[in-house]
Amino acid sequence: MLQVMPDHLPKGFSIQDFTLIQDLRDKGVLARIQSEELRADTGTVPILCSDGDRMCDVFMHLSETCRTVNFPVRPHVIAFPGAPFLLSRHSPEILGMKIDRLLIHGIKTGPELKNIQTVVIVPHWPCGMAKVCNITLTRSVELAMNGKARIRRELPSLREVVACLHVDYGNGRMYSYHINQKRWLRYITDSKHGTAYPESLYLASMPL
Repeated sequence: MLQVMPDHLPKGFSIQDFTLIQDLRDKGVLARIQSEELRADTGTVPILCSDGDRMCDVFMHLSETCRTVNFPVRPHVIAFPGAPFLLSRHSPEILGMKIDRLLIHGIKTGPELKNIQTVVIVPHWPCGMAKVCNITLTRSVELAMNGKARIRRELPSLREVVACLHVDYGNGRMYSYHINQKRWLRYITDSKHGTAYPESLYLASMPL
């Protein structure tokens, strides 16, 4: 994984963003996901941003993670620009509309139609849609974690809901990190980084 800041970061990726990601890694908030954590023996419902430059790498990494422990590569994909940070009740509107309910309905089709019991939410950075919506890296992850809490609450029969962050450092260097919910909650509730939303506080009572 990248340790030294590249000479040229991609457009929309600031030095402050790089420093934040390094800090999250140092604190154990971000780490390489272990295949067993997915518990995806029936497939996955990936929630992705339909980014033409990064989606292929996100999908390839998820597929490789599943193959490592012989989970089927069986994605029931929910993709829309900014989808990972549009699942929360606190998410921004798009064209004056809230689309969170539509995305949640799409997620439900995974277990209902395909018996797929694992949801994987993957915000990515840098993200053009986040820029359009004036959403920072911290807020993007926070909204994704809000979405995770909501899915767990509204679809309690799911076997697993996992959140990851995909990072494009430029020049083909891309990595996907698992977001540790307990450590993220501790990080985001620190007064230096902001105040958690009510749905984030729900994470404290979720099985870890």
